[in-house]
Amino acid sequence: MHIGLASLPLAAPDILDTVHAFTRQASNLGVRLLCFSAQAIVCDTLEPLIHDLASLAQDCGLALGVPLRCVAHEDDAVAFIDATGQILHIHRPLASHRYPVFEIQGVCFGLVVGETLWRTSDALRRVVRHGAQIVLHPHGTILPDEAIPPRTWCDPDASFHEKVLVCRSAEAGVPIASVGPAHPRQAAATCVVAPDGSCLCHQPYGQPGLLIHQVAPPAHHLSCGL
Repeated sequence: MHIGLASLPLAAPDILDTVHAFTRQASNLGVRLLCFSAQAIVCDTLEPLIHDLASLAQDCGLALGVPLRCVAHEDDAVAFIDATGQILHIHRPLASHRYPVFEIQGVCFGLVVGETLWRTSDALRRVVRHGAQIVLHPHGTILPDEAIPPRTWCDPDASFHEKVLVCRSAEAGVPIASVGPAHPRQAAATCVVAPDGSCLCHQPYGQPGLLIHQVAPPAHHLSCGL
């Protein structure tokens, strides 16, 4: 199956139009799961927007993973919706550190959000123990002015973030699909990292866009779930 990683710009006034456009583009390209970067989609209340996203997923026939930020309640969430429009899971990082695993077209995906993966491998190990064969890592990490953003993959002069992705994937033994915002000071490329340390693909730095990666079907079925 093909997965998509959509790097969104921050503070864009027409961000929902961009979300709809990327979703329809991904559907036309055969993507079956599309995950967006964090901190870009901001709303006053979560429920109406999640309902709209569920309709979009159903119309386009693909699953969505969408990080949302509710400014009215200072509430962050990641909504996962399947291709029929059914809400599989809404994860609230501030309310629970139990990151979910879920199955899409026979592949078991795990979720670890943002700073959690940069700081520790605990959550990553947990979702892998519960069957995750690839881990989605949406984040919104932007570097402070004194830090050096990467110019090439694992730039030795840049921040530690891409090196962490390599180490985490090697430790867990599964690929990590990391998707961050398109920004001049983004901490890491939107990318897919393999357990052998290689970068399988990445989006050009600083550019909004859709990165597509083909996930190999598992050699054998594993139980997927917490």
